[in-house]
Amino acid sequence: MENIFQKKTAKETLLELDLLVEKDGDEWFTEECEELLRELFEKYDTDKDGYWNNDEINVYFSKTNGKKLTPEEYKEIIDSFDVNDREELTLKGFFEIYHLQTLNYKEETIDDFLKNYDEKTLLEKLQPKKK
Repeated sequence: MENIFQKKTAKETLLELDLLVEKDGDEWFTEECEELLRELFEKYDTDKDGYWNNDEINVYFSKTNGKKLTPEEYKEIIDSFDVNDREELTLKGFFEIYHLQTLNYKEETIDDFLKNYDEKTLLEKLQPKKK
């Protein structure tokens, strides 16, 4: 017989955390989630120029989705989110991608994070800071 009082999995606990909060009438990332996204962006910005070029975008999406983007998927990102004049993804564009995803598919956002951090580390990073 299954114990209905089983301990929650780390993923279940992560899914209960707020990634978005209301700010100025809109939902935006919690301070902790925004910090984590910034950290991820900087980690994959291998040339440290503050933007993601095609190679950097594909390395990230290969890690999170298991494959490189198709040319059509890449074009959709460039056409839909904030980029610079060289069509490189900005941090703002990265935030836009994750804002849209988190509003609609929070579990997918958590899954992406789990492909970059172990459960314990991710839980520590996303826990609200004591004020």
